[in-house]
Formats: sequence, structure tokens, C-alpha cells
Amino acid sequence: MKVNLASEFDILLFAAVPGWFPFGVELTEINQMIVMPRLTLDDVPKALCSFDQPSRILSERDTGVHFFVHDRKFRNVIMNPQTYVGKFMNLGAILTPDLTLTVEMPRWVRIQRTHLSRCVGAYFLSRQLNVIPALRWVELSDLDFVAEGIPQESVFAVGAYGNFRDSQSRSIFETGLCELIDILNPVGVIIFGSIREEVAGRLSKKTKLFTFGHPMTDKNQSLNRPASHNNLFVA
Repeated sequence: MKVNLASEFDILLFAAVPGWFPFGVELTEINQMIVMPRLTLDDVPKALCSFDQPSRILSERDTGVHFFVHDRKFRNVIMNPQTYVGKFMNLGAILTPDLTLTVEMPRWVRIQRTHLSRCVGAYFLSRQLNVIPALRWVELSDLDFVAEGIPQESVFAVGAYGNFRDSQSRSIFETGLCELIDILNPVGVIIFGSIREEVAGRLSKKTKLFTFGHPMTDKNQSLNRPASHNNLFVA
């Protein structure tokens, strides 16, 4: 019988507490999610750059690094975040890793992946970096654990790029974002990608929106600079 040996990454995802875990951080009671600190609008970077394109960064202090790319590109950040502290320390912000969630995954796997993303964020927080939680969901039933540990009246980020493959996924994303804003009452939401003008208008009445265009769809923005607040780039 052939046995598939789990990789170190698989073990980290599903079982082990990583050696770099910053013990002593505050956790929620239900799913042991990291309790993230409250952020203000001053914590929102002026530009966003993908983790795998550091050469695009023009001003480190004004730039935040995002992980809205394929998981394999930032796998080593999950495995060894300590090796990236020096590379990230002068940046304006770091978004938490955007680990893939799919409807095929059992709920506990989606919780585990969300937890691991927050653990990486907590590690960078322990090294005095400015960390912004990036939230992801694939079903509306995910919103309870997605919102867990995120403070009221803070800032969070979402990735809209790639969520519109079909009308159902777009509906889940838009409905979930509306519900999260109602649940968390954020002072600001960072959106990587674009959302429909109708939805943007509705949400902008509740919070400040910061949108960053995708480099493949917004060629005029060499560094994914945001539109003016509450004035979105709409596909």
C-alpha cells in the first residue's frame, strides 16, 4: 500500500503549533483566534504591493505588502516568518497571509487556515510591525470565525480580485462583506480589486473604503495606489 507522507507544511496546517508561535498573545474563547489590535485610518498604507513583487515598491514607509497571490508564493512566510522581519520592518503595513479557502474544505480546515494566517500576523505584531488582518470567506457560515478576534471600529482588508468567477461567488462575497461591516463597524476597509458601484455606494455610507486596483486591470497604477477615499475604481 502506498503511503503519502505529510509535508512539514501539511503538518503545520493541520496539527502542530509552530515553533515561532508568540505564546502569551490574547486568544478568543471559541476557536482560539488571535485577538488583533484595534487600528485607525492612520494605519492604512498609501500603496499596496504584492509580496512577490518587492521591486515595485517605491517608498517602503508608504507601502503595505499583501498576500493576495497563490499560496505557494508565500509558503515560506508561513513556515519561517522570522526570516522576513528584516525585510518587512521598514514597510508601512503587512497584511496577514491570504490562505486559500474553498467550499470543498471541511469547516474545521477553513478555521485552521484562518487561525494560521492570524498566527503569522501575531508573530509580526510581536516584532512591532503594523499588521492589518486580511479576511476571507467562501460561505456566509464562515463569517462567525472570520470575524472572531477582529476588534470593533478597526480596519481590515479583503481581496475582491478573483471572487467574481460566477454570480454565486460574487453574491457570497458582497453579502459577506456587508455583514462583516455590520458586525465589526470598521472605521475603514481596504479592498484589493474592484466591487460593483452599487455595492460600493452602499458600503461607503457605513465606513471609509480604500480600494487598490489589480495591476493586470489597472495599468495606470504602477504600485496599486488607492483611489481617493470612497471613490472606487470600479470594473
